[in-house]
Amino acid sequence: MYHSHFGFNVKPFQINADPAFLWLGEQHTEALSFLRYGVLENRGFLLLTGDVGTGKTTLLNALLQNLDDSNVLVARIPDPRLDLMDFINILADRLGMNESFASRGPFLISFEKFLNRQHYMGRNVLLIIDEAQRLTYELLEEIRALSNLEKPNAKLFNVFFVAQDEFNDMLLDHRSRAIRQRITLSYHLEPLNRKEVGEYIRHRQKVAGAQKDLFSKKAVERIYAFSGGFPRLINIICDHALLSAYAGDKKQISEDIVAECARDLKVRSFELPAGRSFAPLGPAGPNKKPESVPAPPAPRHKKSRLAIPALLVLLLIGGYGAYQWIPESAGWFVSTTERADTGRPAAGDVQSSGTLTMPENTAQAVSASPGDKTVEKTVNSRTAGKSPEETPSPDIRQSAQSAPTEIKPEPTSDIADDPAGPDKPEPETVARLDPGRYADQKFAVNFPNGVYSLDPDSVETLDRVKDLLVRNPGLQARVTGYSDSLGDRRYNLHLSRIRANIVKSYLIGNGVDAGRIDSEGLGQQNPVASNETAEGRARNRRVEIVFAPLSQ
Repeated sequence: MYHSHFGFNVKPFQINADPAFLWLGEQHTEALSFLRYGVLENRGFLLLTGDVGTGKTTLLNALLQNLDDSNVLVARIPDPRLDLMDFINILADRLGMNESFASRGPFLISFEKFLNRQHYMGRNVLLIIDEAQRLTYELLEEIRALSNLEKPNAKLFNVFFVAQDEFNDMLLDHRSRAIRQRITLSYHLEPLNRKEVGEYIRHRQKVAGAQKDLFSKKAVERIYAFSGGFPRLINIICDHALLSAYAGDKKQISEDIVAECARDLKVRSFELPAGRSFAPLGPAGPNKKPESVPAPPAPRHKKSRLAIPALLVLLLIGGYGAYQWIPESAGWFVSTTERADTGRPAAGDVQSSGTLTMPENTAQAVSASPGDKTVEKTVNSRTAGKSPEETPSPDIRQSAQSAPTEIKPEPTSDIADDPAGPDKPEPETVARLDPGRYADQKFAVNFPNGVYSLDPDSVETLDRVKDLLVRNPGLQARVTGYSDSLGDRRYNLHLSRIRANIVKSYLIGNGVDAGRIDSEGLGQQNPVASNETAEGRARNRRVEIVFAPLSQ
């Protein structure tokens, strides 16, 4: 309708995923490269998540265009809300198996033969499940079981989930623990930032044939505010704005036109309160939580004049009763001199030494900087003397500063019940950590070059971390992934995020509440050794786990 008025050849802001209008921002380019790598390298299970309208379908279409049809056989299921046999027959049809099945057994026999034939022909088989959040847990487990059809040295079947954010909640469910640990590459699409919104609008105008930018700078700001950076909403608002400008015989889109369109469309503004602005958005993990909104203050009640004296009387009576009835063995009313004789610390005493029981043959690497009170110790009695490339060692960081006093230490009776005796350290176990004094301990697991899977030593270390968190519900964990400095910086950043998510998934799958773990990847930042040597790079390829008192 408005084509000739603005000099367009086609409508620039249709909501369908037209590949001719493909625009890839930095995060889309990064996601495309990693997902393409995952498909071509047979990485097994891949995951792309994002909110409604963030461009998942556009990115998926771009991925399919970048794949060589002669090397990759693709089956795409747009709506997986199916029962098992419907899913099996649709999958067989999409792959061109030319068979129909009445039960699961005959399908598995034919499917395995089909996969072997494709493997011998040098073709990868890829199943793409769009709207994966609509899967049932039962069908999700059946899909995982299909991935067991593999050769010792090669994956025969790859699965690519494309889903809204709700799918992450499904993966965190206990019923999904098996498939969660098999996801090797994942990417989460965020909305566009302010700069990208302007580039996106200009790109679509140019592809449609416009000779100049029709949207003023302030109009783009308003579009960003009303759309929140979601491409689908951007398209809807821009198309309506062009139509309104055409109806008013105007050649430029102003902020007033955009505001009027937003009112007509009943689009809620994403603008933040005064004094705050949108920060540029980048790739983020699925565990990033929105800022909490403070609750309104509770109503204040008038206090009786007798309340305070009555409370003091009750406290005096309670204290006297505690003194009379609590046994002396509890240690509540032992004097400082008596406590020194028994070795029991006084309530509120600060132990600055923070001694940690470890085997004598533990390899230690202590590093400190001027003014730094932290001491880093590497613990692995079985790997003393080996280089980091041979066997990565978990790190434990111990602070000389006292920890919050509200977290109580573990009872001393635990040591008495230990069959090994109080004087014999337990090899290959986490020392008895007091959540109050040792909330700042640090563990680390290392990874070979380009690898994000967990080896037996890493699993052993994470089991100790898991035990620590299970024993101390007052602790929360921060999981941070790192890489060395070789190769592409963006690839290293994403790899560090994958490593952190793998560690987090392992802990959640073994009983740690997801709300107690935050994860992030920092790429090649914060090296612990020089990247000029192989040993240094091996130490830098790591995931660190640190602890802090759980936020209330």
